[in-house]
Amino acid sequence: MLRYWRSLKNIFHDPPAPESRGRRALVALTDGVDSSSLSDFALVRAHFLEADLLAYFVEIDTENYVEDRLLADCDDERTLRLSHAQLERYRRIFDPRADGADYADFCRLGSLQRMAINRALYKLAREEMGQLARDTGGRTFQATGLDAARDAFAQVAAEIGRQYSVGYYSTNTSTDGRFRKIRVDVRGITGAQVSAREGL
Repeated sequence: MLRYWRSLKNIFHDPPAPESRGRRALVALTDGVDSSSLSDFALVRAHFLEADLLAYFVEIDTENYVEDRLLADCDDERTLRLSHAQLERYRRIFDPRADGADYADFCRLGSLQRMAINRALYKLAREEMGQLARDTGGRTFQATGLDAARDAFAQVAAEIGRQYSVGYYSTNTSTDGRFRKIRVDVRGITGAQVSAREGL
């Protein structure tokens, strides 16, 4: 999530200029796995919503490639190692009672443990990308190759070009900051598809 957090801070920090019309979007070609930070997903999600930013993810699948190299011996030049941030994030989310020392040295982890950690982190990444896309009104795309990635970017460009802004006044006048579900329906148009936030 660090890369999205940096984008929010560096690119989308200020509101759009008056001459810039329409909503802004972050489009990422990624496997989603955060290897360098311990940033909190809930905080990143909150900032996406606050910035009124659409999230589109073109997902590339690197899981098998990475896993194959994680299982190699640490002396093998092909080996990849899970970073300290990845091991700590795994421990914090999936094994919070464990001592930090249990995950301090990647090379002391067994093959099955490395595989389990890797698979859990990839599954978490896919879930977080899916939730961020849904919550912001964006989408995720699976890119199995270069052609699929090109098609996905073309679909994103077309979709962003068809965006509409819809406003409403809530009948719930409470200002308690709690999440409110939103449902958008299109009537009178056959085959219309709606891509919108699930709430605010």
